Amino acid sequence: ARGYHLLLGNSDFIPEGEETIVAEFLARRVDGVYLTGATHTAKTRKMLRDNAIPTVEIASLPEDPIDMAVGFSNFDAAYEVTRMLAEQGYRRVALFTTFTKDNERQVERQAGYRAAVRDFGLDTDPRFVAELEMDLKAAGRQLRVLVGERPDVDALFCTGDFIAAGALFEAQRLGIRVPDDLAIAGFEGLEIAENLNPSLTTVRIPRFEIGSRAGTMLLDRIAGKDVEQRVVDMGFEIIKRGSTATPATLRRETAS
Repeated sequence: ARGYHLLLGNSDFIPEGEETIVAEFLARRVDGVYLTGATHTAKTRKMLRDNAIPTVEIASLPEDPIDMAVGFSNFDAAYEVTRMLAEQGYRRVALFTTFTKDNERQVERQAGYRAAVRDFGLDTDPRFVAELEMDLKAAGRQLRVLVGERPDVDALFCTGDFIAAGALFEAQRLGIRVPDDLAIAGFEGLEIAENLNPSLTTVRIPRFEIGSRAGTMLLDRIAGKDVEQRVVDMGFEIIKRGSTATPATLRRETAS
């Protein structure tokens, strides 16, 4: 709409790969750069700052942004989901995340979970925490491992809706009732979450709004306008659904 063309690069969240892409973009004299996440090599940060390229990082709230950032607190989101489960009476809450290497978002989510586990006196068994691919089958395999080692687990928080869906499908294959035997919560607020049976409790991230705000800020900086708020917290929302309902709540929802 403003007459710009878009160049896309996929680094697979590998900082060195991102560095190569940023160098190639700068060689093409791009007007601005939009980066997912806040984990970058020192060279990437230096290139963008030395060239004074308008840059926006999204999905996190870095303490030292390269230029601008639009996101939400991954720590707070994970803490609040774990708190919600604790307040519903779940005491043995497991966590499935994607890999934390070079991914500050997953690091922060795991930290938020651990803080809530500590604050609410939940079971701290290290076997409750696992890192795995964002994949349905991987989630199913990991759930089998989890219930094999800790059959008394009563809740599972997954930092991705696809992981949660894979865990839910496997629970159903194993005859584990959700949420009666095992509550499951996801993260992202994808369309699949509301179409599962039971529907999936999740953290809704305002993805479109984050992208729109980041794009506007970036274009304003390119146009030479002053962006007063360089770091914008867009927040999150916990959507409570049937996958974490207590039996009484589930009966009321079914009756209605």
